[in-house]
Amino acid sequence: MSKQPFKNKTIGLCVQAAMIALCFLLDVLSTYLSTATGGTMKIPLNSLPTIVAAILFGPVSGMVVGAVSELLTQLVTYGLTPTTIFWILPAAVRGLSVGLLYRAFGRRETFWPLCANTVLSSLLVTACNTVVIYLDSVIYGYYSPAVVFGALSIRIVVSTVTTVVFAVLLVPLLKSIRKTV
Repeated sequence: MSKQPFKNKTIGLCVQAAMIALCFLLDVLSTYLSTATGGTMKIPLNSLPTIVAAILFGPVSGMVVGAVSELLTQLVTYGLTPTTIFWILPAAVRGLSVGLLYRAFGRRETFWPLCANTVLSSLLVTACNTVVIYLDSVIYGYYSPAVVFGALSIRIVVSTVTTVVFAVLLVPLLKSIRKTV
């Protein structure tokens, strides 16, 4: 397995830009679906392109795809606020952690290593999101343990289930990408 999946660097950059755009669109879609269901839970659909970018291009590219797509989402949804940088960090951590764990698991693209990778990175991102929720609540003055930690167990379950589904999807997705390259 080659380190760079695309021989032409320009094509690789275009694929990464397409991943950023796909992350942004999926984030907008998941925000819309969350609003349509009462706003209680947001399923992170935008995570899959970040995960794919981290596996295909490495941890730094995964981090950039996650960070840039989340920056676009934050700017379009909330504008530039004092906490914008905090909300970008979990997406960047996802890309970085998936890429590093992919290397740690020997670059294996089978279900169990990918499942362990996505679940571990998801738990790390959930912890980062909890810290960001805490910081946001302190900065804007709405801190309450119920706000910060009330839905933590539900968020952990949802993110774990989502990432297991992503691991199932990743095996055929990565195989098809590798065949076309």
